[in-house]
Amino acid sequence: MRTCALLLAVTVAAAAFGDAEAATRSRSRSSWRPLLPQPAPTPPAIAATCQAAHDADKRVSVTFCTGRFALLGGTVYTDAQSLAKTAARMGAGRADTAQATIDRTLNQRDVDDPRARRALERCGRLYGSARAAFMGAHKAIAEGRYADVARSLEGVPELGRQCDSGSAAAGSGSLAPLWIFSEANEQFTYLTVAITSLIK
Repeated sequence: MRTCALLLAVTVAAAAFGDAEAATRSRSRSSWRPLLPQPAPTPPAIAATCQAAHDADKRVSVTFCTGRFALLGGTVYTDAQSLAKTAARMGAGRADTAQATIDRTLNQRDVDDPRARRALERCGRLYGSARAAFMGAHKAIAEGRYADVARSLEGVPELGRQCDSGSAAAGSGSLAPLWIFSEANEQFTYLTVAITSLIK
């Protein structure tokens, strides 16, 4: 019963902080959708950069890329270095939101299932590591150490997958919808590295 309550708590908390991840998933996987602000039209320079990033790494979703930058409106510069820094900063922010969502669930709820608690605590640490890696990548881009960006983010996509697999192994299902964080974690990693590779 406590595990069910935990799953409901995580679902409600993550939905409150969720944004565009669900729009990038197949409808067959989930019908969950957050309420999104209406994005502004994507500037041609950003659309071109997103396409170039996809060409550099096919794992980059053009839809995810343009959608995320469009949510920023006119507040983002469109040169490659600025977009790479923005992608890294958004990745760090998303990991921070995942960690905060998990911490809030642990602190505000009576989570007495030891396996579920351990799984959540581990997920919190994993996303804390992801946030640190994205911040390291942001600093490397700002300082012109472009070769260090891929090294900073190496293994970051796996952190979210470890959270997902660990929660499943704990017998608590997928702690849905935490997968929205792991998918964004992957995309921001690929996007940051790919755009950095475009910097001249």
